[in-house]
Amino acid sequence: MKYAEILDFIPIGEQNAVRGDEICARFDLTARERQKLFEKLRNSGAVICSSHKGLFKPASAAELSAYILRETGRANKISHSLRAARKLLENWGEDNS
Repeated sequence: MKYAEILDFIPIGEQNAVRGDEICARFDLTARERQKLFEKLRNSGAVICSSHKGLFKPASAAELSAYILRETGRANKISHSLRAARKLLENWGEDNS
C-alpha cells in the first residue's frame, strides 16, 4: 500500500473533506482496512482530521482545535463507560475469573 499516495489524496480543509466510502472505492479498501490504515498513518504522525463531512488535513488552527475537541469528547465518553466496566470487574473479584 502506498501511504504517500493515500495521504496526498486527503484534501486540505474541512470544506473539501472526502468521505470514507470514496477513499475505499479509490484505493479498493474495505471499511475495516481503511480504519486500520488511518490508525497506522495517525500513529506514525500524520494529522488527519475527521468530521461529519469526512476526512481532511487541517487548513487552520481553528479546524485542528475543533477536531481535537471532538476527539477529546469521544475519549471522555469511552473513558466514562470503561469506569463502569472496571467497577464491575472489581466487584466480581477473583471468583469470577
